[in-house]
Amino acid sequence: MNIWARYKGILYDASLKSDSEVIVRTLIKSESDNSFFIKKYPDGTPCYIKYVPKSELEELYEEEEFGTYKGLEFRIVNESPNTYRLSFDYNDYEKEAKQIELCETSGFVKIDKTIYEKEVLKTEVENYRIERENLLNK
Repeated sequence: MNIWARYKGILYDASLKSDSEVIVRTLIKSESDNSFFIKKYPDGTPCYIKYVPKSELEELYEEEEFGTYKGLEFRIVNESPNTYRLSFDYNDYEKEAKQIELCETSGFVKIDKTIYEKEVLKTEVENYRIERENLLNK
């Protein structure tokens, strides 16, 4: 899940600070100005950060990636050049028993009480898609 904000024509990685304020960040100096502050990552890489009122944003949305594995849909939570990390979490054991069984018989690791994850080759995933939710007017 990624949150993105378009501010002054530039698309930034973002996170919600409050209902009315968003944190925008970039690693590219030219995408920042003097109103951004600098935070350095442990490896010394600078990150340029600014708190922006939602009202000043052109866009604000959250993206989630999905794909079909062995006939069932999973959320994609991470990727490498050749693999996706699939995730499934359930709320109703009886309603989602088929997907839970697939997870348990296909090598998924139970990382929490109701969450399964597995890394698979990208070639094993079909119907890749991205869903976007508008957060600007929420």
